[in-house]
Amino acid sequence: RERALAFCLANLLPDFGQAQRVHESSPNNFGLSAALQRLFGKERYQASQFSPTIPCGQPIPHHGNEISINLEDQHCLEDESLDFVVSQDVLEHIYNANAAFAEISRTLRPGGFHIFTVPLTSKRTGTFTAARRVRAGGPTPTVELYAPPEVHGNPMANAGGSLLTHQWGYDIVAHIANATGGDMVPTYVINVESRALGIYDAEYREVLISRKKGVNPNLPNLWNRLDALVSSSSSKRRGGDGDGGRDSVCPSHNGMLQCTAEPAIQKESSAIS
Repeated sequence: RERALAFCLANLLPDFGQAQRVHESSPNNFGLSAALQRLFGKERYQASQFSPTIPCGQPIPHHGNEISINLEDQHCLEDESLDFVVSQDVLEHIYNANAAFAEISRTLRPGGFHIFTVPLTSKRTGTFTAARRVRAGGPTPTVELYAPPEVHGNPMANAGGSLLTHQWGYDIVAHIANATGGDMVPTYVINVESRALGIYDAEYREVLISRKKGVNPNLPNLWNRLDALVSSSSSKRRGGDGDGGRDSVCPSHNGMLQCTAEPAIQKESSAIS
């Protein structure tokens, strides 16, 4: 999924490098996260982890330039202060995902975007809540489980892993729209396939891009390529003359953009590697 996200940034949103302020939640210190930090530098790239014992916006000891931010309550970030937000496999571990979506929307400038990965494990049945927080407070909340507990790794070494709280389905798009009052519309679900990039025959390789309404002066042409792909795919489905058919880089299939990384395009991904 990390390679798929990098592909989408480089090929669908090629002007992303002009962003003036970027926030990545829960990054690793390698791969795409490290590449973004090198590209934007400390002045434009802000990394965060969540520590329940460290106030919002305060540095996390022994974590470089990272600060503590709870995605559900990002009060230390100003309204409309970010050009885009990145999260990789984070939102399946958030208890109040609606609050996180709303806060991400609040911090984004008009025309900004949230690009993220999350395993869509409930494609056929819709989103299932696997764990619910019934009492907050302290480093360990009281939780009700509706499925056997599943714990994934956490970049915060002392956190003991992160509990899976949501098994998301394609209806995540509606969750985002409802949580943000329609401000984050549309959310594109993009399925990338490439043998050369090692993204093939994997079940959970979707990349999601939520787009905030409006125009961002820092990124005035950001959406040109993605809009053209969506438009041409829609035209092809209606029987028009668009170029979004079988030979398109990203034809639409069942409401998703199905992106195939052709050799000429794979080279562009090196821009952020």
